Amino acid sequence: MVLVTCITFLSIVVVIIVLVKFITLLSIAVVLMVLVTFITFLSIAVVIMVLVTCITFLNIAVVIMVLVIFITLLSIAVVLMVLVTFITFLSIAVITIVLVTLITFLSVAVVIIVLVPLITFLSVAVVIIVLVTFITLLSIAVVIIVLVIFITFHSIAVVMMVLVTFITFLSIAVVIIVLVPFITFFSIAVVIMVLVTFITFLSIAVITIVLVTLITFLSIAVVIIVLVILITFLSIDVVIMLLVTFITFLSIAVVIIVLVTCITFLSTAVVIIVLVTFITFLNIAVVIIVLVIFITFLSIAVVIMLLVTFINFLSIAVVIMVLVTFIDLLSIAVVISVLAKCITSRHMYHLP
Repeated sequence: MVLVTCITFLSIVVVIIVLVKFITLLSIAVVLMVLVTFITFLSIAVVIMVLVTCITFLNIAVVIMVLVIFITLLSIAVVLMVLVTFITFLSIAVITIVLVTLITFLSVAVVIIVLVPLITFLSVAVVIIVLVTFITLLSIAVVIIVLVIFITFHSIAVVMMVLVTFITFLSIAVVIIVLVPFITFFSIAVVIMVLVTFITFLSIAVITIVLVTLITFLSIAVVIIVLVILITFLSIDVVIMLLVTFITFLSIAVVIIVLVTCITFLSTAVVIIVLVTFITFLNIAVVIIVLVIFITFLSIAVVIMLLVTFINFLSIAVVIMVLVTFIDLLSIAVVISVLAKCITSRHMYHLP
C-alpha cells in the first residue's frame, strides 16, 4: 500500500511538474510562432505593395510569371537557408517519406492556386510549359539540395526543426493570403456558407484516412523507442522541448492535410466564381485602403487573435491523444526510475 500510494502521489506530482514545464515551453513556442507570424505579415505587406506597383505598370500575365519566379526563388532560398542552418536529427527514410508527402501536398496546392489564374489569362500551351518548367526546377532543386546535404553528412540530422520552420512559413502564408482577401471582399454570410460546406466535406472518412496514416507512420513502438533513447541520452527538459516541436509539426501537418482536402473538394465552378468576384473588386483603391488598414492595425493583439484562430483549427482529439500518450509514457518512465532507486536504496540500507 505504501508503494502504491507513493507511486500514485509521485505520478501526480510528476504530471503537475511536466504540465508546468510543458506550458512554459509551449508559451515560448507560441512567442516564436507570433514573431514568425509578425515577420510574415510584414513580408506579405511588402509583397502586396510590390504587386500593386506591378499591376499598375504591367499586365496580369507578366505579374503571374513574376510571382511564379518569386515563389520558386523564395522557396529554394528558404529551404537552402533552413537546411544549412539546422542540420542534425531524423532518419533518411522518415525524411524521404515526409519530403515526398510535403512535395505532393505543396505541388497540388501550388498547381491549384497558379493553374486557375493562368488558364484565365493565358493559353493552355503556355500553362503546360510554365507548369512543367516550375515543377521541374523546384523538384530538381529540392532533390539536389537534399541529396547533397545528406550524402555529405550522412548522419541523423535535426530535420524536424527544418520541416517545422518550412511548413510553418508556408502554411501561415497560405492561410493569411487566403483569409485576408476572403474576409475583406466577402460578407459574413458567404463565410458562414463556405464554412458549412467545408465542415460538410470534411467527413468522418477524411478523418479516418488521416488518423490511419498518422497511426501507420507513428506507431507506439517507435514512440517508446524514441522516448527511451531520448531519456537515456538527454535531459527531461530537452525531451519535452523535442516533444513540443513534434506536436507542433504534427498539428501543422494535420492542418495542411485538411486544407489540401478542402481545396480538393471545392469544385472548379466555385473557384472560378470566387476568382471572378475577387478580380472584379480588386482595384487599386481597395488595395490601398486594405494596406492602410492592415498596416495600421498590425499589432501584437491582431497577431495573437490570428494565432488563437489558427490553433482553434487544430484537432482537439489529436492534441488530447498526444498529451495522454506523452503523460502516460513519461509517468511510466519516471515510475520505473523511482522504483529502481527504491530497490537500490533497500539493498543499500538492508531494509526489510
